[in-house]
Amino acid sequence: LGELEQWCKNNLNIPTNENEAFVVSYKILYDNEEYEDDEDVEENDGNRFRIFISSIRLLNIISMSSYVCSDATYQLVWQDYPVLIVGTTDLNKAFHPFDLAIYLLKPTALICDAADAIKNVFGNSYNQIMCWAHMKRNVENRISHINDKDIAKEILEDIEMLQLCNSTIIFKLASTLCMKKWKLNNKQTDQSILDFFEFF
Repeated sequence: LGELEQWCKNNLNIPTNENEAFVVSYKILYDNEEYEDDEDVEENDGNRFRIFISSIRLLNIISMSSYVCSDATYQLVWQDYPVLIVGTTDLNKAFHPFDLAIYLLKPTALICDAADAIKNVFGNSYNQIMCWAHMKRNVENRISHINDKDIAKEILEDIEMLQLCNSTIIFKLASTLCMKKWKLNNKQTDQSILDFFEFF
């Protein structure tokens, strides 16, 4: 980690080119060192580090954003360290990255999948919203097991309508009605449908 720490130190200066990446912040702990400001960090022997890399232009996007999208990948480095891409989306559904990092923010909501690495970084401090793309892929995979394909298509359409709910209250009400509709007040006899909604 010594070389990594030196690289971070060498790239801390803010560049004049707004598109040039630099290290915004980093923290490297060796063996027995402890986080002084993180009470909820689990005990973990060995070296640990976190690095926040961005650019001036990308950082400027943060000030205009109230929603954060995040996803982790584990195959960028051979050690399988989780690497997070964090950004936001605009009204045209285009993704705008903030940084390549593991770090803490205080957004109004966190949009991500259910990866443990993301939960470990951000904790339970935010209104966590499941990423629609990840959720839909999982639903489509499960819904393919329903015997009646016409019913499966209709259920998927109902779930897609749930995604349009613009508040938690409306979503909870609509999802309750959706469950009642398909479970038919416990009169549903198609086991494949019951199995799907047990998953859902």
